[in-house]
Amino acid sequence: MKTVAVIEPNKIKIIKIKMPELGSYQALMITELT
Repeated sequence: MKTVAVIEPNKIKIIKIKMPELGSYQALMITELT
């Protein structure tokens, strides 16, 4: 499990990501933020 802080103009979101080594973490981040 990897924790990533995503900074947006008005907020900071903490997203926990599984298996970031697969390179799909960006897709997961976008999915969580949308």
